[in-house]
Amino acid sequence: MNWDWGDTWGWRRCLPVSYLGFAYGAALSWAYAENRELNLPLALDSFVFEDRKALMGQLVYDLGNAYQETGVIQNVASLLYSLHIYSLDNLRERASLLFHAGESQKTLFDDDQLRAKLHASLEYIADCSAPIKQARMGVSDAELIKREFKHMALLPQHGARRGLLQMSDPAGTRQSMRDELALIEAEFPLLWLARSRPGGMVDSQRQLSEMRLHYESAES
Repeated sequence: MNWDWGDTWGWRRCLPVSYLGFAYGAALSWAYAENRELNLPLALDSFVFEDRKALMGQLVYDLGNAYQETGVIQNVASLLYSLHIYSLDNLRERASLLFHAGESQKTLFDDDQLRAKLHASLEYIADCSAPIKQARMGVSDAELIKREFKHMALLPQHGARRGLLQMSDPAGTRQSMRDELALIEAEFPLLWLARSRPGGMVDSQRQLSEMRLHYESAES
């Protein structure tokens, strides 16, 4: 059985995000030994996205690995996601429970190293999501898929910028963060309703909007 488990207000509620996991799970279920080393980007382009440019499969694969760029590996979820919910100080207080020991926790507590890793994460996400403009998918919902992955790339970038803002990094101001969050908030319900029933959406929107409180707590 392939299972897609949503959690924490469904911010990742974009079905195509799960296509890679579905494809690999189905391939292993059908022929485990033959498909352990399956070329997932190629399989996605051939059978899921029908991308004539063969770009979307690699984009999805690479975007899924963005969490590794932080150098801080979390037991559940990822740092780029957790920074939406918790302050950096709070994450550090709970480090022994949330993060892998060793280099992950060392990076988390080192402002200079963490700052560099978050900037690297922003650059990585921008680079691996850029080809979406050139993708030529043959599926009927191609344009919606592009919107969904642009949105799913913006969310971890926003998380990285939240972390940088808390370390007084000049990468963004409170005003620029408010503006970016407004874009996320505007697109979120449109993407939700494009594939899902409205149940739970209002609660998810409320939690998303609560991030704004941090940006309004001081002058830009």
